[in-house]
Amino acid sequence: MEIFKELHEITEPDPRTHMFHIYDQSLGDFREREISDVHRKLMEINLNEHVPDAIKTHFVTSKHLVLYSWFVYRFIPVAEFHAIASLEYALKIKTGKKKWGLKRLLAHAVKEGWVMDNDFLYSPTKS
Repeated sequence: MEIFKELHEITEPDPRTHMFHIYDQSLGDFREREISDVHRKLMEINLNEHVPDAIKTHFVTSKHLVLYSWFVYRFIPVAEFHAIASLEYALKIKTGKKKWGLKRLLAHAVKEGWVMDNDFLYSPTKS
């Protein structure tokens, strides 16, 4: 069962973070992943400069959730959900179709060439 952290524990990594290791070329071996590794990878993920600020802000929240999952492991699915919601929000703004769902928005985005369908969308005709 998940328990609420005590105040003195909030800056301690979630114990599940110790399950993850990365290969460190400088060591020639694996080491435990550190929060700086997570932060560095998140810094590499950026939206196009032409993306509206409201969408950028929405997406940055997803990145913060991933970063803070270092302290609360259960933030990972919340971060994933929020990133998908950011995509849906962006597509609603770009298309002007506020009532369309994500599946329809993605299909439209693929058709328009805004995103590539690399098996991103479910297709019952594919084997």
